[in-house]
Amino acid sequence: MLKDLYSNGLSRVPMKRTSVFLLFLLSFNSVLRAQNHDSLKNVDQAGLFKIVNRIYNYGLEKKFDSARHFSKKAMLFAKASNDSSLIAYVAIANARVQFWKADINKAKEQLTYYADRTVVSDTTKVLAQLYLGEVYSYEDDYVLALKHFTKAEKIAINLPNWKKRDTRIFSCYASMGKLNQLLKNYEYAENYFSKALKLTPNSKMKSALLFDMSSLYEKKEDFNKAIEHALGALGEAEMNNWKLMLPTYYTGLSRYYLKKNHADSAIYFAKKGLKYNEYCRLDQLNNNIGEAYVIQGNYEKASEYFRTALTYSSTPKQTLEVYKNLRELNRQTKKYKLALHYNDLLLKLKDSLSDLKVKQEIVEITEQFESDKKQVKIDNLNEKNDLNKVLIKKQKHQIILAVLLLVLLTSLASLIIHFYKKQNKKKKQLFLKNQQLVRRIENLEVQHKKKNNAPPSEIADKSRIQQFIYEFIENKDYLSKEITLQKMAKDGETNTTYLSKIINEEYGKSFSNFINDLRITFTLKKLEISPYYRKLTIEDIAEKSGFTSANSFYRAFKKNTGVTPSYYIKRILNKN
Repeated sequence: MLKDLYSNGLSRVPMKRTSVFLLFLLSFNSVLRAQNHDSLKNVDQAGLFKIVNRIYNYGLEKKFDSARHFSKKAMLFAKASNDSSLIAYVAIANARVQFWKADINKAKEQLTYYADRTVVSDTTKVLAQLYLGEVYSYEDDYVLALKHFTKAEKIAINLPNWKKRDTRIFSCYASMGKLNQLLKNYEYAENYFSKALKLTPNSKMKSALLFDMSSLYEKKEDFNKAIEHALGALGEAEMNNWKLMLPTYYTGLSRYYLKKNHADSAIYFAKKGLKYNEYCRLDQLNNNIGEAYVIQGNYEKASEYFRTALTYSSTPKQTLEVYKNLRELNRQTKKYKLALHYNDLLLKLKDSLSDLKVKQEIVEITEQFESDKKQVKIDNLNEKNDLNKVLIKKQKHQIILAVLLLVLLTSLASLIIHFYKKQNKKKKQLFLKNQQLVRRIENLEVQHKKKNNAPPSEIADKSRIQQFIYEFIENKDYLSKEITLQKMAKDGETNTTYLSKIINEEYGKSFSNFINDLRITFTLKKLEISPYYRKLTIEDIAEKSGFTSANSFYRAFKKNTGVTPSYYIKRILNKN
């Protein structure tokens, strides 16, 4: 589960917000359990907490259908108590799952609704304000995030002497410290972190907070304090066998020692981070070791670790850093062609080619390369005058190579033109296919109007089934892997023959084609609007679309679009 949390949950949170996200995650479970005792006195508290814990567990495991099932069960339980605070308690748990599901707007809507309601208890309001702050922090809207954390703090301070009061105030201080750090208000950040440190409710929260403080001191360039606090965080984590954060802590420590030019210590901690670690911070750890070997002058080892870092690179920013390190390493060792190669990769990855600094670096590398090449020629001419003939031959070879290169480029251009023509042809075929589908639907509508002379009772029943199908589509129930014609007919209170007939009349499709077409349409929309969705594997996309296997998804996708899923993502979406 820890691996899933890192690869599926925390991986989408930028590194600058990872630790505050963890602080909030750790404190939120204990905070959410601590609802006002008076509001729960007429219900089975243990039973409710058990259900809500299942919601969280399934949410963290990305099993959102199961989380939704238990959320509905908990809400029925809460509504039966007729207690508004208890209803809010369950709704906030559901909002948290929505946030993990990346449905940010729905999460904000639910939390905003309960954050300021007069009928909701102050303990629940604090909870809603805290989580709204976390949502806005994730969206980089730090001003609104601070606003909600401040509201939470004001309410929490005035709460009665209640055993979880300090936990909530800790969450406020820790989050506000991190946000002030991101806004470069370092003095405020240090003040809030110091307040939070006095209220840490457990060792894991203390560990995460100490590492946040080390990051703050890194920003202030006080690397001795940064190392001191990072070692404190590491000690707390190792003492409690909290393996989740160890790679992050080792990465930070190696980075701090690098900034002090202590290469041996940087290598030591980075290699500890790589030990027994197969998935977390591998790019940063390898890159830090490479930088340390550069300081030691061991360029061969440095190059080896930089290239390893590239194989694990998880973000464009990290890839840019490794490219830059490889460029500078090859430049320093006078391997200018390799330096230009990595500089070219760097340029292609950068968002803007108009960056003056990068262009200047290209000019400097090119000029140095040309200067060294001319110097070699001058030295050779001074040693032997008869090398003129060799140089002339070499120039002839260069001309021949240039001609061959021109022919090659011409051929390549022809291939590209042919490729684009082929793509346009495919797009036209897709367009024609869609037009045929529209005409087919129009013909079906005409046929439907002709059939409207049926008896009123049959029309009413048909209208009811049509409404059921519409709600089935609106609720995206077709994404469930368990959906079958029999199950849908049972849910619609009809038989399979009549349901199949209506689907065929209304949509001109069999049941299986109807379901598959809805799923593929859902997938196409997601691929168009979500860069994150385009990075998923075919198996993951198939699962999220409701298909039981990647093969069935593959066949349905190609049948609907005329191309394979991978081809559509790489060639059509990315080209556009």
